[in-house]
Amino acid sequence: MSTGYMTRRGAVAGLLAIGAGGIQNQLWPGPGAADTKGATHDPLLYFSDYFSFVGRDSTGWVHFAIDNNRGRAGDAYQADHFIVMHDEQSGWVQLKGSQHYENAEKQLERIPDSPYFKFNGSHASGTVMQSATNDLRMDVGPLPKVLYRENADGIFWLGGAPATLVWNKRTLKGRVIIEYLQRHNWNRFVADFTANWRNFNGLYLMTDGNADFYMHYHEREGGSDLNGKIVGFASWRTPAPIADIDFNVLRSVSADGGKYRWPVEWQVDFQHDGKAYRLMLAKRERADIAHWDTGGFAMTVASGLIVAKDGTERHQVTGWAELLI
Repeated sequence: MSTGYMTRRGAVAGLLAIGAGGIQNQLWPGPGAADTKGATHDPLLYFSDYFSFVGRDSTGWVHFAIDNNRGRAGDAYQADHFIVMHDEQSGWVQLKGSQHYENAEKQLERIPDSPYFKFNGSHASGTVMQSATNDLRMDVGPLPKVLYRENADGIFWLGGAPATLVWNKRTLKGRVIIEYLQRHNWNRFVADFTANWRNFNGLYLMTDGNADFYMHYHEREGGSDLNGKIVGFASWRTPAPIADIDFNVLRSVSADGGKYRWPVEWQVDFQHDGKAYRLMLAKRERADIAHWDTGGFAMTVASGLIVAKDGTERHQVTGWAELLI
C-alpha cells in the first residue's frame, strides 16, 4: 500500500460522481492503472501543476480551478485534468475536459496538451492556458516560488501571480495560486490511494488588496513529509511562508447521510512578516465531488476576513477551500 503524498484531486481517480451543483468528474483509471495492486514499475514518476484562480468583473466573482497531472510507470505515460468552476451569477459551471487523456508526447516536466486545453510559456516567464472548447483563456504572470520544500521524495512549491481569465465573453481580473508537485519513485495513477489523506483542508484565497493566502492541514500519519502537515504562505508586503500556524475547524455539517462531516467554518491563527493574524473563513457554496464509506472529496467556495491581532490591518478574502476528508 502506498503511503506517499498525492494531489488531493488525484484521489478521485477511479470514481464517477455527480456532486451537489452538477459537477461531474470522469476520472476513470488511466492507462496502465488496471490490475496494478502489488505490481512494481521502474521508474515511477509523477508531476502536477494545480492552478487556483479567483477573479471578478462588473458582473461578479468567478472561481476556477484546474489540476494538471501526469505520470510515468515503466514505459507507460498518463495524464489527466481535474476542473471545477463556480460563477457567482449562474452557480456551478460544467466545463469539458475533466478526464484522463493520452500523454502521447510522454511529457512530464511540462503540461502535455489535451484535446481540451493547450499550454504555453512557463511558471518563470508566465503561462497562457487556452481551451477553444470551453471558450476560455487564462494568462498568468511570472510566478515566484514563495513556499518551497524539497527532499529525496521530490519537490513541492507554491506561489501566487496576477491572472486574467477570459471566459464566456467576460474578462475577469484576479490572482492565481499555483501548486507544483514533482514526485520520485511514486505515481498516483498506479497507486493505492487509501493511505494518502485524512482530514485534508486546503485554503487557496485572494485578498481584496490582490494578494494571496494559502495553507493546508492534514492528519495523515506516515509516508512522505514532502508537502508538510501544516504549512502556508502569504504575499502582502513580503511574500513568504507563514509561521506559528494554529488551524481549527469551528463548525462542520453532516455528509453522506451522516457517515462523516464536512467542515464549513475555519479559524487560522498565524504569523506573517513579524505580525500575528487571524483568518475567519466560512463556506458559501460547496460541490460534493465524491463520497466513499469513510469520507469524501469536495470543493468549497469560501469567504472571510484576515485581521491583524494588533488591529492595524483587515483583509477581506475569497477563494477555494478544498476538502479531502
